[in-house]
Amino acid sequence: IRMLVFMAGLSRHLPEGQRQRLSSRDVSVAFLQSTEYADGEQARFVSYKAWKAAPENVYRLRGPLYGQRSAGRRWYETICTWLTDKVNGPGLVQSENEPCLFVGKNGFCLALYVDDLLVRGTASQSERFHTMLGNRFECRDAPSYLTVETPLEFLGFTLKLEEREDDTHV
Repeated sequence: IRMLVFMAGLSRHLPEGQRQRLSSRDVSVAFLQSTEYADGEQARFVSYKAWKAAPENVYRLRGPLYGQRSAGRRWYETICTWLTDKVNGPGLVQSENEPCLFVGKNGFCLALYVDDLLVRGTASQSERFHTMLGNRFECRDAPSYLTVETPLEFLGFTLKLEEREDDTHV
């Protein structure tokens, strides 16, 4: 995350089309948006009692639920598959050294932390990515962008952008 934040490229001295920006996005109820279980996979079930004396109902799960041990892994596989998909996704390349880092063309990159994404790219790259993400997954809000007026909150970090005489500083 620090590498993404402190890379060169946010400078206001760069032409507008080359200037990068930081943004973040949160995928809502991410585990419930994981890929559904395939027919050949082992069936998983959950039981439910509406009240103490009620009959117990048993349901077959179509996909993972929060609290299920495999739910986090299932979400990770779902989002990674989409991020690296060249046809229906953004077609990013997953880093071998850091599996939660994805890199695209012309300096575009993002860091994934469960259902939170920190994105770094030009304005057009970022808008395109966030549109694709919103079309594929339900997201809590619109993306948050780091600006001089608006700090960016991400995983307990508060990022602020300052423009000084010499350049732009985070």
